[in-house]
Amino acid sequence: MTDVHDRAVRPDTAARPRTVVVCGVGAVTAQGEGAAALWEGIRAGHSAIGPVTGMPMDGYGTAIGGEVPPLSRPAYDYLAAFGGSEREPAVDFALTAAAEALRQAGLAELPAERWGVAFGSCNGGLRSAEKLARRSREGTTLPDDALHYLLVPPQAIAEALSAAFALKGPALSVNTACASGAHAIAHAAEAIAAGRADAMLAGGSDAFTETAFAGFTSLQSLSAKPAAPYSKDRDGLSLGEGAGMLVLAEESVARAAGAPVLAEVLGYGLSADGYHATAPHPEGEGAARAIRGALKAAGITPGTSATSTATAPAPPRTTPPSPTRCAPRSARPPRRPP
Repeated sequence: MTDVHDRAVRPDTAARPRTVVVCGVGAVTAQGEGAAALWEGIRAGHSAIGPVTGMPMDGYGTAIGGEVPPLSRPAYDYLAAFGGSEREPAVDFALTAAAEALRQAGLAELPAERWGVAFGSCNGGLRSAEKLARRSREGTTLPDDALHYLLVPPQAIAEALSAAFALKGPALSVNTACASGAHAIAHAAEAIAAGRADAMLAGGSDAFTETAFAGFTSLQSLSAKPAAPYSKDRDGLSLGEGAGMLVLAEESVARAAGAPVLAEVLGYGLSADGYHATAPHPEGEGAARAIRGALKAAGITPGTSATSTATAPAPPRTTPPSPTRCAPRSARPPRRPP
């Protein structure tokens, strides 16, 4: 299925087009707390993949990953809402990244009812569920353990974000595996373009879970050394945890408030291969449809696109080489790396 944001065919937006801009960014990654730490780590060529220390790692295909270092505690006490006592890292990551993005945007005067949240997560608060299950099996259950199941669904993190920052517009969660955060941004842009909100907090968060490492081990996809996705000698992927959040706003609202305008969201495309449980179509058909949909929505051609991103994290048995995924952009046949 492909869902394309195209203002040219949307009667409700064609009458009064609303330009969506990015005016705040926040990040929590293995490089450290904050978008600046991420950027500086990238510029320095620093790999933040190392031994995972926050949970048992016996029996998996690797013992390394991009683990987030200790963070300052978010100001919002989401545990008080239900009487819990044990924090969920995916919630903490999201709150920390969101606070940074909101500080940069500086849209404090915007009415709360015109603010929304679009949040994406692959596993939500699954780490909390794993801890509860382990304690139950070992007979060490705590009196308030059952309350912490409230942190497991991805929507719980969207609700925590809404409550933490008093955002009273649309609030939704997206659970579409590794694309969850990107899909959340697309839905946030749609809400603003359609006039349902003037600003949206959008992005995603995930923490390491035993389930994720077990799943990718069963797929034989994990590398015992830091991943090198574009190397001809690549032998698998490295998992990472963290959060990335953006503040999207209608352009006139952002400029009237003096918010920084960092980028414009031109369009997006969504698709599915309908091919295999884990492997993409060998010719990249689903990815091609999503790329073409995004270009059409943005009103641009492949030749005018300045950048392109690709994924090639795993061995060839599960993921084709990145040129296959990017071929629609260049309109040239794919070529295998040397």
